[in-house]
Amino acid sequence: MNGADRSAARAFLARTGADAIPDPLERLSAITRSFSVLPYENLTKILRRARGGSDPRRLPAEVLADHDRLGAGGTCFSLSWFLAAILAEAGFESRYRLADRSYADASHTALEVVVDGRGWLVDPGYLLDRPIPLDERRPVEIRLPAEGLLLEPDAAGGTWSLFTVSGTHRKFRYRLQARPAAEGDFVDRWLESFDWPMMDSLVLSRVNPAGRHYLRDVHYHFVGRQGRRQGALEPTEGDLLRDAFGIDPALFEEARDALARRP
Repeated sequence: MNGADRSAARAFLARTGADAIPDPLERLSAITRSFSVLPYENLTKILRRARGGSDPRRLPAEVLADHDRLGAGGTCFSLSWFLAAILAEAGFESRYRLADRSYADASHTALEVVVDGRGWLVDPGYLLDRPIPLDERRPVEIRLPAEGLLLEPDAAGGTWSLFTVSGTHRKFRYRLQARPAAEGDFVDRWLESFDWPMMDSLVLSRVNPAGRHYLRDVHYHFVGRQGRRQGALEPTEGDLLRDAFGIDPALFEEARDALARRP
């Protein structure tokens, strides 16, 4: 990691106030809570691809600068890479964990962080605001503003599946692969992701105290304690992008133009 990226990791860590927290799990929780304000979005990734170059990845210095200037965040790969750098500066050991989704293997990534010999799931791409214990004996359920989450160990051991929970209904989200990914394998999958089908649409997601906001092109969906709503709309009209996602509308327009120009 170069000096600019390490400086970005240190700068974000300073914003969290975590250095003043002696308990390691509370310190980890403070970092993940602060980091969860970065939205999931592929707008910046679409623009990075459109610019070309041998390495299209957005690294920590760029992610932080884009967030401060435009309210941007990133996809699961850039967010996990940045968060891993922040955690390293805070003295934590973390491992990349690729995950299989219903439509493709190794199509999501999160982090496993070890605290006092115990593993915890930290998932900035799914906008989790807290670590979840990787308990091999029993499921762990937590409640977020938008929904419940259930992390269930595999019967054979060594891996876990994440579900969202609404009432008695649960929906599969992903299954962690059995072993942590080597950094080289993580980077290879990151580079491959620039050609995945999800890069043909504009995708944003953000969790705030009201609930989870999700936008795919012009289709908006919200789920929270006060219920659900969804519909088609023009994202750049009104204050949706700023209020729900914290995103500068100009970034959305630029990414939409880049997609329209793509052969």
